[in-house]
Formats: sequence, structure tokens, C-alpha cells
Amino acid sequence: MKKVFTSIFMFTIVLSYAQDFTRSESTGLGFGNFEVVDFNSDGFPDLVGVDFNFNNQDELYVAINNGDSPTTYTSEVILVTNITGNPTTGDIDGDGDMDILYTNEDTDEINSLINDGAQNFTNIGLSIFGINRLKFTDLDGDGNPDIIGINRSTDYMLINFRLPDGTNQSLDISFDEDVQSFDVVDLDGNTFADIVVGFEEFDGKQVSLVNFNNFFLEEEAIISNKNDGIVQVKFHDLNGDDDQDIVILWDDGLSVWLNESNNFFDERLLVEAGFSDNVRSFDIADYDGDQIDDIVWGTNSNGIFWFNNTGADDFVYEKKEVGTVSPAFQLNSADIDLDGDLDILAANGDYWYYENNLGTPSSNQELIQAQITLAPNPATDYIEVMDTKQQYISYSIMNIDGKVLRQADYTSSKIDLSDLSHGTYMISLININAQQSVVQFIKK
Repeated sequence: MKKVFTSIFMFTIVLSYAQDFTRSESTGLGFGNFEVVDFNSDGFPDLVGVDFNFNNQDELYVAINNGDSPTTYTSEVILVTNITGNPTTGDIDGDGDMDILYTNEDTDEINSLINDGAQNFTNIGLSIFGINRLKFTDLDGDGNPDIIGINRSTDYMLINFRLPDGTNQSLDISFDEDVQSFDVVDLDGNTFADIVVGFEEFDGKQVSLVNFNNFFLEEEAIISNKNDGIVQVKFHDLNGDDDQDIVILWDDGLSVWLNESNNFFDERLLVEAGFSDNVRSFDIADYDGDQIDDIVWGTNSNGIFWFNNTGADDFVYEKKEVGTVSPAFQLNSADIDLDGDLDILAANGDYWYYENNLGTPSSNQELIQAQITLAPNPATDYIEVMDTKQQYISYSIMNIDGKVLRQADYTSSKIDLSDLSHGTYMISLININAQQSVVQFIKK
């Protein structure tokens, strides 16, 4: 890792008030946290979430998106047990179906819930212990997704590598500081993931980068003594230069450390809270379809706000109130109704969504239920569109949250996937009549 230098830049916020998002009626889902995933491969984002109860009988739900308007869910409790941290999802057994990982608080063991393809789940203990805030992603570039997580109570991180020969190898690291949050991405293009870790400290080390060196973990502190508590850290290419930046949510504002090159960073203050209320959560996405990422954040008691980025380079934001849901423990973005724009999903013990009314350009296209086959699916290097009845002119590839990763002209039925990491994606195909078809696929 390279040494970090900083320079502070001012930001601009223009205040505005409009009803650009409409809150749902009560969904009846009591989520303390949740993850967006498509369990039944219909393209509509579903949910897995936990309803935490004081009697240690927590309920883990699968909520299937019914694909109607307004969006409703058919939910089922698939597990009642004592759960800690946040579950995550992924294709654990390689059969093309999305499975679930969670940590049992009583045993401290990570368990997998294996999906048979019809949303029937089998619980299997994995003999991995000590972490409960989980991610499932390929960390070493071998095509096999690995398990990484932290434990806030013990200030501990563990990585369990799933090796090609079917065996596992684990690495761990204990921190002296109070670990709060982490995220994973390959910063330097060496196929090994880098990890950003945020600590709940007001002085001393507050953010570190952790990377792999011959399957050893190396930690380097990059932010210290900022006199503010960290809530959450994320990797995100905020200025569109193809380098992953570090976005940090503090108790009273949001800043970005722009990755200028070779992991040299410039600090820029993005948004300050401006009121006496802690910020609890945030997300980054393009909500108005202008190809520039915006910010939403949720507060402890003052509701949820959207900061519309009016210029990618100078970070000028127009602040608008989204709604009054508070406290907003978690925010996510996903196109839950497949109308072409990203909606805002929130959890505060209940689950709510705010439908996007901004009318992005793609939302003017008609969604058709065409019978499209992609082969192979799951795929490795490419997918081929087998539908020969439609004349397509363009396509987009999105992650499960609806973030557009690629937009291109449709020049061949065979579409290259070599730049995509392991995971679940959607492809949107536009035909000559401006009709849109959306199909899900899995990249192995």
C-alpha cells in the first residue's frame, strides 16, 4: 500500500424540497437488517431479512417480490433461532440458486441455508466461527467465492478461502481498536481483494487498508485523529475515473477519499449533517438517470435525505427530503419494480421502500415479458442471447441492486463477461420499438 496524503476541499449544497419519492404502505416486514437478492430468477429483486426479537427467537424471512404495482411481497419465515450480525447471500453450492449465510449467536458458528431452487432451504453448519457481519465474494481471484466478516464485540476479522480443490484456508486479524465497518474491492488490479476497515475511534487509527501478501494479511492505517466517530465505510468510484474511492460516513457528515492513482488519496468533504442529529446509514447510486452518482442518507430522528449530485467533478449537491422514516438503520437502492429507476429501501425494525418518481430516461421504455434464454447460465466468460425474434439495438448490465455497470450497443448475440466478478446480474435488452426485456444471469 502507498502512503496517503490529504487535502481538504469545500462542498456545496443547494436546498430544495419536492416529493420525488413516494413511501410505500406498511409492508408488514419487521426487518432490523436485510439484503437484496433474486431468489426465483424472475428479475424482480427479492429480500432476505432478520426480525430481531428480545426472546432470542429471531425470525429470518425470505420475501419474494410479486412483481406487481405497487410492489408487494410474499414472505415466509424460513428459520427461527438466535441470529447475530447480518446474513448475506450467494451461490454457496454452485447450483445457480442463491443461498444464505448467517451466524448463530448461541454457537458462534456460521451456517448455510442451501436453496433447492424452489426456496426450500436446508440448514448446514460450516464449522467457521467468530464473525457475524458477513460478505460472500471472491477474494483471491480463483473463481471461488470466499467468506469474510467481522465481529464488533471482539474486534476481530476472519477470512475463509474456498480453494479450487475443495479445501478451506483461513486467515484472521485482531484489532486493538473498536472495529465498526468494512468493505472489499480490488484496488490495485492484482486480482487479490483489498479491505477497508473503519473503527469507532475519535483519535488514533480510524481507517485501515488490509491486503494480502502471499496469503498473509498486512494492515496499514490511512486515516487517524479526525476527532469524529465512523459509522460506515464503503468502496465506490464516486467520480467515475475507474478507480475505487473510499467513502466514509461519520457521525455528522460524509467524506470521500478520492483514489487519484496508485492508491494515493485526496480527502474531500461531501456533505455535513447541518443539524444536531446523528446520521445512521447511507447509500450511493444514480437516482435521476444522469449517469452521475448521488447520495442518500438516513438519520436518527430527522428522516431520509437525497443529495442530488449536479456535477461529477466539483461535488455540488442539491439536498431534498425523501421521507420521515427514522431511525434509518439501513438504506439500500434497487429497482424493485423494474421501471428503469432506482428505488430507496429502508429498515428501522420495519421495512419500507420509497418508489422513485423522478422518471429517468429508461423508465419511459415499455417493459415486455419476452421469453429470452441466455446460455450458458450460470456463465463464465460470456453469455449468448438465444432469442432470435427480437431485433435489439442496445443492452445494459446491472448488479442486483440495479446499478448500471455497462451500457453498450447490441452488435452481437454473444456478450463478453470477462470484466465481471462472481455474482448475480441482470441484463436489460432494448429492441427497435423501445421495448425493454430484463433477464437475470449468474457469473461464476
